[in-house]
Amino acid sequence: MAETDDEDLQEAAIVALANTQDKSVRDLGIRLLREQPTSIYQGAIKLFIKNYEPGDYQLIESVLPVLGDDWRLHSIGCDLIDLVEAHEDLELASCCLRVYEQTPCSLCREKIVKAMLATQKFPETLRQECRWDCSTDIRALTTSREPSS
Repeated sequence: MAETDDEDLQEAAIVALANTQDKSVRDLGIRLLREQPTSIYQGAIKLFIKNYEPGDYQLIESVLPVLGDDWRLHSIGCDLIDLVEAHEDLELASCCLRVYEQTPCSLCREKIVKAMLATQKFPETLRQECRWDCSTDIRALTTSREPSS
């Protein structure tokens, strides 16, 4: 069901499987992102929350959309935030940066900034950009902390 063309059924199956920690779930996530990259819109990133391994960020980053439907970008951002909060992996910073740059949701941008600050991998260029973000909370987050090394 997680590999069906029926988007609603696929999303429901992914949500159910995402609660399982097992190599087969990670393998499914890899297969989906490689063979059905649009499964990222149905929550395929969720499959990595309990099954992430170092290096998985490369595949995730390779299928992140450049632009698209605002709701879908928001959904991907939420999934990625959950992944970063579960793993705080420095490698995921590049994925976070892509989502920060593209999401229209200031709450998602704020969560991404917090997650990136927690990983201690926060590019100075992003810190400068955040100082001009429309969200006062994001501006406060990035001006109240010293730059990380």
